[in-house]
Amino acid sequence: MKDERLIESDSSDIQNIAEKINSLKKKISSNSCDSGEHSSSIGGMLWISFNVVSDLIAGVFCGLLFGYGLDYVFNTKPVMIAIFLIMGCIAGMMNAIAFVKRFEQNNSDSTDKKVV
Repeated sequence: MKDERLIESDSSDIQNIAEKINSLKKKISSNSCDSGEHSSSIGGMLWISFNVVSDLIAGVFCGLLFGYGLDYVFNTKPVMIAIFLIMGCIAGMMNAIAFVKRFEQNNSDSTDKKVV
């Protein structure tokens, strides 16, 4: 008798848990569909930040690389590295700003289409 009651209570508990999981899945899927593009999810935010950081790092790295190469060729050790490091930082910031503006413009265009 005790085993039958235990089995019945376990199966009803499992059904309750399954119903709760299904309702949470529906709630999560409806929230993610309503929110739209990359901007609302954590993965989307990571994607944006990765692109901005990679633009900044690429600018600095390229500036250092070109500066070192020119310093090696012309034998002017710190001058070209300093100049191209500054230029690389500026280029990286300009690329990051352009990316963010382009992303915001695409995001606002997609929300405008959804509203209409």
